[in-house]
Amino acid sequence: MVAVGKEVEATGNKVFAPASGIVLLMGIAMVAFGPYGFDLWIVLALIGFVVTFLTGILFIGPTSSKVAAAVEAEGVDPPEVAAQMDRLLTIARIDYVVLLLIVLDMVFKPGLD
Repeated sequence: MVAVGKEVEATGNKVFAPASGIVLLMGIAMVAFGPYGFDLWIVLALIGFVVTFLTGILFIGPTSSKVAAAVEAEGVDPPEVAAQMDRLLTIARIDYVVLLLIVLDMVFKPGLD
């Protein structure tokens, strides 16, 4: 878990945050210059993007580094550390579901005639 926490923190800041920014910019360009307007599926995708972006920046990244530090200092046995790890994994799983919903939204394009 310590290694995963360190990797999530490093990868999130160096890869996922810039990549998500590029995806957002490309989506905005698609809406601005493409045949799409602000249809329902685009609004839903933008809402999902904001939710997952903020979850990653404000919770998953910082919490994973805190969990890694707690595991290094105390080990995985203390109940507080285990509770932090469980909470982090639960939020990460919910975030994955939101990402899946964004993909499904983009595939099926609800509200598009």
